[in-house]
Amino acid sequence: MKNEVKEKLDIIADVWNDYIWDNKFCRNQINFSPEAQSNYFGDILSYFYDTFDIIYKKKNGIEHAENFASHISFLQAIYVQQDFIEEMLILFKTNIIKGDLKQDLNYSINREIRNELVGHPFRKIEGRVISSTVFGYERSPGTIAYLRYHTDNDFKCEIIEVEIEEIIQRHSAFLEMYFDIIIQKLKSVLKLYWEQLDEVKKKIDTVSFESLLKIISQKLKPFLENTFLYDEKSIMEVYKRRNEHERYSVVYDSFLSDLQKRIVELQENCISVFSTFTGVEDHIERQPINADINLIKIPLKIKAETKKVYYHYELGKLSTNRQPREFDHFSNILKAKSENAIVIHELERMRNHLYNDVEYFCSYKLIRKILNEDT
Repeated sequence: MKNEVKEKLDIIADVWNDYIWDNKFCRNQINFSPEAQSNYFGDILSYFYDTFDIIYKKKNGIEHAENFASHISFLQAIYVQQDFIEEMLILFKTNIIKGDLKQDLNYSINREIRNELVGHPFRKIEGRVISSTVFGYERSPGTIAYLRYHTDNDFKCEIIEVEIEEIIQRHSAFLEMYFDIIIQKLKSVLKLYWEQLDEVKKKIDTVSFESLLKIISQKLKPFLENTFLYDEKSIMEVYKRRNEHERYSVVYDSFLSDLQKRIVELQENCISVFSTFTGVEDHIERQPINADINLIKIPLKIKAETKKVYYHYELGKLSTNRQPREFDHFSNILKAKSENAIVIHELERMRNHLYNDVEYFCSYKLIRKILNEDT
C-alpha cells in the first residue's frame, strides 16, 4: 500500500516542481495564492514522506509505554495527512471541501478514533461532559485498545479494540482516492499547457521577435532564465546585432533551435510524467517529432590514420572561469591546438570582454561552432 501511495505522491511532486512552481500559465490553473509562493507545498510533501514510515512500518512494541507512544504518533500522523489532503484539494482547485471529506467513511472513522484518543480524550460541550477515553493495557502491537465512557451509553464503560491494519487500509484508500483526483486535475492542467506550447511553436516564425519573447516569458519563463544570453535583455541585444557578425547570428539561431527542442521535450514530458499512473487515459495526442531536431549525422567513412583533436576540456573551463590568469592559461592551450585565425581572434575578444556576457559568450559560441564542439 505504501508504495502505491508514494508513487502517486511522486507524480504530484514532479508536476509541481517541473511545471507549476515557476510557470505562470500553470499557476493560473490552480489556486496559486501568495501563500503558495512561499512553497509551503514543499513542506507538505516533506511531511508526507517523513511520516509514511510512522504509518506503514510494522509496530513491534512490547511494553505499554512503547505501544502508547507508537499509537499516538501513528494516529496523529494520519490526522495531519488528512489535513494536508484537504489543503491540497484546495490548492489544486478540485472543488472538494472539508464537508465532502466528512462524508467519506475512510476519513471520518479514522479521524474520530484519533479525536477520541489524542485530540479530545476528555470532551465537553457547553460545560457538559460528553465523553472520556483512556488507553487500555492491551499489549498487542497490532491493536489499539481503549476504554470509553460516553453520554450516549450512560457513561458505562465500553472496551474498544481497533485493528491497526484496518486503520491503515482505510487511510490508504483515502489517500489513493484523493491523490487520483489531484492527478486528474494536473493532467487537465498539463493538457492545456501542451496546447499552449503548440501555439508557441506555431508563432516562432509568425510573430515579431519582441512579441515572441513576451509569449515565452508567459509560457516558458525558465527557458529564458536558465541559459547564458537567453534572458530577455541579452537575447534582444543579440537579435538586433544578428546581421552584424556571425558570432551573434550563431547565438540567435541556437536560441530558436533550443526553443523548439525545449518545447518538444516539455510536450513529451507532459505525457510521460504520468507514465506510472494507471488512472484514466490522457487525451493528449503525441505528434511526430521534427526529424531535423533529432537527426544525428553519422560519417560514412572514418580514416584510420586521422586523429581527432578535442577541445571540450579547454572550452569547458572557459565557459565557467573568467578570472584573467585562468583565462590566459586555457585560451593559450586552445590557440596552440587550433591555430585557426578566427578562433584566435574571438579568444582575444573574449579576453577583452571578460565581464560582458553578451560579447564573451557570443564569441565563445562561435568558437564552439568552428571547432565542431557545439552541442
